[in-house]
Amino acid sequence: MSGRNTMRAMILSRTVSLEETDRPLREVEMAVPEPGPGEILVEVAACGVCHTELDEIEGRTTPPRFPVIPGHEIVGRVASRGAGASRHGEGDRVGVGWIQIKSVANITGRDIAEFLPVAGEIPLKPEVRTFPLERANEALLELKRGPVRGAKVLEIR
Repeated sequence: MSGRNTMRAMILSRTVSLEETDRPLREVEMAVPEPGPGEILVEVAACGVCHTELDEIEGRTTPPRFPVIPGHEIVGRVASRGAGASRHGEGDRVGVGWIQIKSVANITGRDIAEFLPVAGEIPLKPEVRTFPLERANEALLELKRGPVRGAKVLEIR
């Protein structure tokens, strides 16, 4: 594992109009989660930003709770493994689609920060273009107002 106890995350605390603010997300520090049985802990390098985030931010699709950490379709490296997770080794590059299955369907647009525990059966080797985490709000505005065609993602360093 990285040896860190805390991680950064960009959180949404309430629904807002992007016409009224260009900073709907706020950066916070939070505890690094532990992977459960059969899970891997992914150190996130990048996560997607798409219209799903706009719908949640502006309230067309209300998150089940606040705060929520928007983003999905992540790419990163395995930081550690829970008991029984053997498909991927520590340091392996992996990607996670927008839905991951454990005992129930979980949308990975919930609670993605610098580290994310996911089911251990996630094989991808994607290539991505990235933005720094600090530019999350800019990427959201570009998505809403600009000619983005699904190629913009956020990078966490």
